[in-house]
Amino acid sequence: MLVPLKHHMLMESVPRLARFVPPIYNLFYSAACRRTLHNRTKECWQDAWVLAGISREIVETVTRVVVGEYFWPRSSLFFPDDECFVVFCFWRWSLTDGLELPACVEAIERKVATKIEGELLSSLACITFGEFCKRLSAGAGASPDMGVGAAS
Repeated sequence: MLVPLKHHMLMESVPRLARFVPPIYNLFYSAACRRTLHNRTKECWQDAWVLAGISREIVETVTRVVVGEYFWPRSSLFFPDDECFVVFCFWRWSLTDGLELPACVEAIERKVATKIEGELLSSLACITFGEFCKRLSAGAGASPDMGVGAAS
């Protein structure tokens, strides 16, 4: 069964008191995300993206970048219905400089050979991962280094 990463559903696993202490909140929320990701299978992932009609190369490339920048488990499989709010860790109460998103966007632009528009970035916390990948796919440049084995 496909269980999407949805903020309102994940917040149910965070105890109310933990919501007032950023490190504890982050720990509970992250654990809920990882439990959901752990239960996903490659077959369900493939079926979901085929149904969404989005290039597997784009999805795999963007996923690799996001996993690396936000320290998701290497085996993470993001589905089209997952909220970018969760995937890009907008939920995290950060005690750091917050440069993960610009670094992630730059790496995605470089690997997919396209420019991510300001409008897409400003709506990122409100759209799904499928919508994000579809918009990237529509604007992806025909670069020879795009796709699964692309060099950094």
